[in-house]
Amino acid sequence: LRWVNSKVATLMARPFTSTSDPMSGFLAFRRETFKKAKDLNPVGYKIGLELIVKCCCKNVAEVPIHFRTRQLGESKLTLLVQWEYLQHIVRLLRFTHPKLVSFITFGSVGLSGAVVYLIALSVTASVFDTRWLAIVLAIWIAMSWNFIWDRRFAFWYARKRSIFSHYIGFVMVCSVGALVNFYVTNSFQESNAIVVAGFWGVLFGSTIGIIFNYFVSRLLVFKK
Repeated sequence: LRWVNSKVATLMARPFTSTSDPMSGFLAFRRETFKKAKDLNPVGYKIGLELIVKCCCKNVAEVPIHFRTRQLGESKLTLLVQWEYLQHIVRLLRFTHPKLVSFITFGSVGLSGAVVYLIALSVTASVFDTRWLAIVLAIWIAMSWNFIWDRRFAFWYARKRSIFSHYIGFVMVCSVGALVNFYVTNSFQESNAIVVAGFWGVLFGSTIGIIFNYFVSRLLVFKK
């Protein structure tokens, strides 16, 4: 099990280094190499990978060791340690590829928001007889969902600023796609079930809004 975990951890570290064992806790650096480090913030006790990445180490020399089954003591490889390592990988990706990680996360949150919209629409349509009101409430719920997770994960670097101003700005930016979503859903619901109409609405709204919403949000709402 330890061997499998080690191999998986090494595979996850491949975007950063070709080192055969980036999880080793026995390491040495030159002082001038260490001084190159920028924004050190490792998660957990495995600092080797953090230093390799943030000290910009391209040439890492390794001395082989014999890795065998533990005879004494207990392994520190717990579920908590594995979770911390996953968090660490995400942080390092944010450090090396901040824009790519931000955009992929934004798209993933948007996909989950589409599902939330359809669920919310089925609920609001069953509660309110006024269709346009049901659609508007479902859009607002999905938009608020997206805001919460986008602010936390897609635009992590801006979380220290006012959440109120972020929310207002985010809603204003996303109103373009939201309007498309509303009109398409409202038009299709006359001849289709409300959830089917909502699917087409969120499809058109997301297609039009995802690029616009991301770049305008990044430049104006969640700017560094």
